[in-house]
Amino acid sequence: MSIKNLYIATIRNEIGTRNSKRLRKIEKKIPAVIYIKNKKSISISINHNQFYCFFKNKQEYDKIINIKLQEEIYQVITMNIQHHQYKSTILHIDFKKIENN
Repeated sequence: MSIKNLYIATIRNEIGTRNSKRLRKIEKKIPAVIYIKNKKSISISINHNQFYCFFKNKQEYDKIINIKLQEEIYQVITMNIQHHQYKSTILHIDFKKIENN
């Protein structure tokens, strides 16, 4: 079974400015957060190049994205993307989990 727009993420245990800079520079990943209604948010990291190519087209911002975290797949939408001021890089992404009713 193939899921469209599936991205692999890892949980971030180390949070903070210094760790986020290391993550971006050395590991080429984007720090991100998945917000879940009435639950604790999840800090994740995701591959920068994969996401940058996906978000190059502005029409992709409101599409549903599937994020695989450990063995669970989260359907999310993008709430906010922080771009670098003059470099073509993404600094941080906020996702919101879509609630299945």
